[in-house]
Parts: sequence; C-alpha cells; structure tokens
Amino acid sequence: MLKGFLKISVLVLFSLTVRGQDHSHYEKLVAQGNRYFAEEQYSLAIQFYKGAMEYNVTDPAADYRLAESYRNIFNYPEAEVYYLKVFYTGQTNFPLSLYYYALMLKLNGNLSEAMERFDQFITFHESNLLFKDFVEQAIVDKVGCEIAQQEFGIPAGFKAELLDKGINTAYNDFAPAFRDPQNLVITSSRVNSNRTLIDERYGEAFTDNYYFQRNGDLWEDKTRQQFSITNSLYNDGSGSFTKKGDQYFFTLCEAQCRIYETHLVNNKWTKPVLLNEMINHADAESKQPAISPGGDTLYFASNRPGGYGQFDIWMSIDKGNNQWASPVNAGRTINTKSNDLAPAITDLPTVLFFSSEGHPGYGGYDLFVAKKNSDIDTVLYNLNFPFNSVKDDCFLTFNDQEIFWSSNRGGGHGGFDIYASRQVSAIGLVSKLSLKNRNDSRTVTLTSRTARSENIHLLASRNEETIDYNNLTYERKALVNKMVENKLNNVKSSPEDFSDLSDEEFEMLKDISHVRFQTLLLKQKYASTLLTEVVKTTKVNGALSITGQLIDSHSGSSLNSARILLTNEYGEVLKITSTNGEGRFRFTDVPGETKLFLRLETVSGRSVNAFVRNIQTMGSSRQNALYVEHVYFDFDHYVIRPEAGQVLSQLAEYLKSKPGAQVEIYAFADDRGSSAYNFELTQKRGEAVANYLTKHGVDEISLAIIPKGKQKIKLTTNEIQRQYNRRAEFYINGVRETFTPSVKTYILKKEAEWSLISKLTGIPKEELKSLNGSDADVVKAFQPIRVPMSAKSISEELFFVGI
Repeated sequence: MLKGFLKISVLVLFSLTVRGQDHSHYEKLVAQGNRYFAEEQYSLAIQFYKGAMEYNVTDPAADYRLAESYRNIFNYPEAEVYYLKVFYTGQTNFPLSLYYYALMLKLNGNLSEAMERFDQFITFHESNLLFKDFVEQAIVDKVGCEIAQQEFGIPAGFKAELLDKGINTAYNDFAPAFRDPQNLVITSSRVNSNRTLIDERYGEAFTDNYYFQRNGDLWEDKTRQQFSITNSLYNDGSGSFTKKGDQYFFTLCEAQCRIYETHLVNNKWTKPVLLNEMINHADAESKQPAISPGGDTLYFASNRPGGYGQFDIWMSIDKGNNQWASPVNAGRTINTKSNDLAPAITDLPTVLFFSSEGHPGYGGYDLFVAKKNSDIDTVLYNLNFPFNSVKDDCFLTFNDQEIFWSSNRGGGHGGFDIYASRQVSAIGLVSKLSLKNRNDSRTVTLTSRTARSENIHLLASRNEETIDYNNLTYERKALVNKMVENKLNNVKSSPEDFSDLSDEEFEMLKDISHVRFQTLLLKQKYASTLLTEVVKTTKVNGALSITGQLIDSHSGSSLNSARILLTNEYGEVLKITSTNGEGRFRFTDVPGETKLFLRLETVSGRSVNAFVRNIQTMGSSRQNALYVEHVYFDFDHYVIRPEAGQVLSQLAEYLKSKPGAQVEIYAFADDRGSSAYNFELTQKRGEAVANYLTKHGVDEISLAIIPKGKQKIKLTTNEIQRQYNRRAEFYINGVRETFTPSVKTYILKKEAEWSLISKLTGIPKEELKSLNGSDADVVKAFQPIRVPMSAKSISEELFFVGI
C-alpha cells in the first residue's frame, strides 16, 4: 500500500515539475516577446508570442500584444483572429479588443459583421468618457463601411493595374514619386544583396529609395548608378520631386523621422541636407514631404504640438535658400483626430490629395482630395474604387495621363504594392469626382455619441429597456454597461462591487442590464430579421429540400450575397447559406419533423426589408457521406492553411462541374475555450471555407455552413485529437456518383523530416512538399499532412488516420 502511495506521489511530483518547467519556459518566451514589443520590433515579438502559444496557456495579455503586433505590420487576417480571442477571454482588461476586432473585419472585407461589431462597441462604451475618441472613430468607421457597400460594384470608369515584378516584390513597395514620365522613385523594404540589415518591426530590410527608368513597357532599376546617395543604413524614402526634377525632398527615419533635400548638380545628386528646425521639430516627427511644382511650398505629415490628432498635414513656405517658414496646419477639413498622411500636390493650385484613417472610408487608410471652391469653402471627396479598397491606400503621384499609388489590397505581390491607373490625369479625376455632386466625406455628427444608423433588426421589441436605460443618468448608464460587460465575461455582478448603490438601486440596474444583455445577445447571435416560417408545399416524409428567392421589398429586385439562416422554433441555427447572383438559395437534407424558420442575417451589410418568394419544399435524400478530404485549422485560427487551400481548389472544380450539388460544410473546434467562443470560431471556419470556394467560382447556392462548436476528447492522445477536431468536413448532396480525391490528409503523430515521410510513403519529397505548400525541411508534430492515395504504405506509428 505504502509502495503504491509513494509511486503515485512520485508521479504527481514529476507531473507538477514538468508543468512548472513548461510554465517557466512559457513565461520566458512571453517576457522576451514583451521586450521586443516594447521596442516596436513586432516581427521578433510575433515569433516569441507564437512560440508561447504552443503551451496552450490562456493569457489575454499575450494574445492582445500578438494581435497588436500583427496589426502594426499590416497582417490584418492574423490580427483579427487574436482580437476575437481576447474579446472572449479578456475583454474586461482589454476593452479595445472589440473595437480593433471590428476594424480588422472591415479591413479584411467583412463589412457586414464589422458594422455589427462597431455597433456593439459603441453600445458598450457610449457612456464612458475614457473611450470617447474610440466611440467617435467607431461611428466614422461604420459610416465608411456603408460608403464602401454603396460604392463597390459601381463602374468607376478607371482601372487599377498592378505593376510588374520589376517594381513590385514580395516585400513592401510603396510611395511612388514621378520625377518625369520616364523616371520614378519608390520606397521599398526588399531584401537583396545590398541590404543585410533587417528592420525587425516588419521582418524586412530597412527601406531605401529605389530609382527606376522606363524602357518601353519595362522599368529598369538604376538606383546604384543614379540615386544611392539618398540611402543610409536606416529607413529612407517617401519623397517627391519638383516639376523640373532637379530637387528631391524625402524622409529619413533614424531616432525619429526627419525631412531632407537633395538636388541635381552636374548630373549628380548632392549629399542630402536636413531641412531647418521649422520643418524638423526637435520633439516630433516630420515625414512624407510633398513639394509644390515650383519648389516654394512644402506639405508634410507631422505629430508636432498644435495639431488636431496624431499625425496632421502641415504646410510651410520657403523664404529663400531653403529657409522654411513656421508651418501652418492644413485645418479641420483635412485633419482629424486620427492619422492624416501622405500629402500629394499637382499643378492644380486649389487641390490637395492625401491619405487618412480619420475620415469615413472604404478601409483603413483611404485616399481623399480636398478641393477649395472659394475662400471659405473647401470640400472633401473620397477617391472611391478602384483607388480605394478595404485595406490601406496611400501615396499618390501623378504623371500626364497616369496615376500611381500604393495599396496592400489582396492579389498583390507582397505587402504594399504599386498600382497604376492609365488614361487619367489629376484634373480629370477631380472633375469626375466633382460631377458626382456630393461630398463623399459624408459628414458624421459626432456631437452625440449615440447618433448612428442601426443596421441590426432585433428579433424582439425592447422598447421598455430602451426607455429605462435612456432615462438613467450618465453615471448609472456606466454602471449598467459594466454589469453587461460582466455578463459577457461570465463574471457575477455582486452588490459589494457596486457599494455606492442601495440594494434597491442595485436590483433595478441589474434588471435593466439583464434585458440589455439579452438584447445584445440577440444582436450578436442573429443580427437578423425573421423572413417567414417554412410551410411544406407537398406531403413529404423525412428530409426536405428548401429553395426560394430573396427579394427587396422596396425595389422588387433580387438580393444577392445575402446570408440566410435556417433555424428551429427555439432560434437555434441549423444551417447557413447565401443567395447567389439571382437571389436564389437552397437548403438540402433538412429535418422535416420540426418547425422551421428562415431568417435574414445580412444583405451585403445593408439593412433592407425583404421577403422570400417561390418557396418550395420537396423530398431530399439523406446525406451522401461521400469521402471528401478534410481540411484542418491551426489552434484558435480560421485562416485557410496552404495544404487546405489545395484541397478546396480541387473541391471547387468538382462543384462547378455539378451545378445541382450542394456541399454541407461541418466545422468543428477542439475542447479548449468557452462554448460561445468555439461556436463562433466554427462559424468563422465554415465561412472561411465557403469564401474560398466562392472566390474559386462556386455558386453560393451550392454551399451550406453547419457550425458544430467544441468537441470532446476521446479515443486518442489529447493533442492529436485536438488537431483532428480543428477541422471542416464535407457532405455532398444531390449527386449520385462518388467524389474520389487522389490525396488524403493525415495528422502527423510526431515531428519528422520530409525525407523520412518520403521514404515511408514512397512519394518523392518535392511532391510531398508541393502538395502541402511547405518550404521547410521538418514538419512539427500534430500537423496535417497530405499524402497521395498511391502511397506504398501509411505508417500508423507516424500518422493518425482519423476516427
């Protein structure tokens, strides 16, 4: 007995020791990540935070800094994932996680949900003075979503052309500046043989000025021969030329960003000279200069005292011999509480182009033009699509009939890329915008933080709650919001935490917070309006197929890309699909023994009154459990992995050849985290799969999402089971023949080199790496691995084959 007890004690002690060692290693990784984060070396910080994530410790602080790191290097998909995680695990300590999650949704093109989340953030914090600026910015961001939804898809008359790889690389390439039609300078962080130093903020080289000459349709790099004197060991770039092309003003960022000038003497550029203290403030940054054609007026961005926001646009006049006068702020029409950057000027004397994240826009930074119509009237225009996207657009430069700019929109070669629009001049662009006869800044009233349009229809009336809440004082509203936040974070609100309240007041506010909490849950869970109950049109026993067409009640036209929820009488979501280009939708294999309801979630993010016509119900054969290769996700992620993309591409080709088929996407999560978080996570995974398939040509009517939430551990070791549970699997209905892929995905039980996997399977190493989108030599344990069906053997010692 004693021997058994000692054995158990030793095992427990050993387990605690291992756990202690693991936690110690975790803390060291996070501490190192925190140091790099504080130094703004975001690329290095990410590496350490990601290493710490492998220990599966719930740590909202580390997750939040990881999200912030990704946001600062413009990796918005990854940032979105971690802000969402913090929203569920640590919103009390990191309330801005909700605002930034909404912003990332906007920047990633999910305008519908972004609007809902901005609304949610505004509702939570409208009474909190600490978040006044963020609430106001959330209102602006939401209006920007509405603008984007109205403008996208409208023929613009212009086209955006991605410049070739001579200009653009896999790194950040931005800030084009025409010297003349044949000569162009850009800023780039490309890594090449000349630059070995790495800026660990972004994991790329420190930026340089790169000088290109046009040769027919090609651009030739002439930096070394003509422009190397403008480059230092630090970050150089973001400049502009005078009209003569003999002066270049640019930015050099060492300890802080400052503006320099170089000019052409005997066909050589002189050593750059720092502009005077009027331009380069001792305690602030100055950058991104735009020089007037004659060289006598300089616009630039600076965070010096006296501005309206973070970075403002300022203007200075040359008094002679580069003695610049005290700068003047460009004013409230242009500058906001946020960042206003990258001014650009042309021969048009009353026009200023710039980029801003503070005015309502399509994405993060949008391009705008300020046009002075009279001494007292300056109007602002958003440049609209294709110049603006849901990402960041900035740094315009003009040639006679060409406009170049920078954008990190999808489909480019790297991070930021250079884009061009041909056969359009500055005056032509401004004229077209003026003819639209409206101010696209969409003036947003910020005097009332609650003044905003509602895009969400509740499933139940909450008038009594609204009246009770609105009649409260500012201080009482703040207490109700605190109680609501507690509920969202599964924290009990006790009278001791609200000691200034009497018992009667506490119970009253608690009741109001309960109703408000339920209202918010309805908004968050459904964000929808009831369309109709499904009534069987024929006598059917067993499973149903439901089809219909969604129509706008006002215009009578069909509504495409609308999300339709199929729910039971308790509001539980059974399946989710989207309408196609004709407004049609379809659900297959629907249980026919329960009451069914159709609900509208969004219509391209716009709130509309809609109805369903031509609803038909008919018999549906049960699921065809055809084998389709699963796709897997990383822990807490819903971004499509490289090997999963190849699986989905193959599935897309099959579905396009079978227009009568519908694939049901079952999405799963592992056992870690709350049920609410995991349900949303599986919905996101299903949406990621559906979005990938539609982008590859699959009709929306062929897709249905079924989020399954968290799954229990069983039958195998925890980490293998958990990776297996982080998956999406597919059932194809409406086809007779079998879909037979030639490849299957397995879970690797332990770390292995590709050469060993190749030896055991008999599949060439390069073929395996290609199938999995991998350029590494070693595959970590518990990773999904695609292997051809023609493999000579599948080692159960190495591979987990599924349950």
